[in-house]
Amino acid sequence: MEARNSATTDRSNKDDIDIDLDDPETEKAALKIQAGFKATRRGKRSRQNGKRKKQQKQISTNQEPDGKNIDIDMDDPEVVEAATKIQAGFKGFKTRQELKAKAAASKDEESQD
Repeated sequence: MEARNSATTDRSNKDDIDIDLDDPETEKAALKIQAGFKATRRGKRSRQNGKRKKQQKQISTNQEPDGKNIDIDMDDPEVVEAATKIQAGFKGFKTRQELKAKAAASKDEESQD
């Protein structure tokens, strides 16, 4: 076991690198690495922005992701019924929120008295 540890120690000592930070070549190498990293990051952001713009375009043109147009007949009775159910659910949600807020406010007033 000791032989393995000493071999590892010998290898780690050989791998130590002495870098002269004042060397102009070191500075040039660092700038190249930084430029490469920045270019990679810029490209990644550009690709992400391109995907985002494509998704926004699909939404604004009423298209599904596969390119098909979405055609909704707003006069269709089923669409009207669905919209009414959605609106009723939202109104109920808002009413429950208001009731919870009122109950909390009255509970706070009772505790202060």
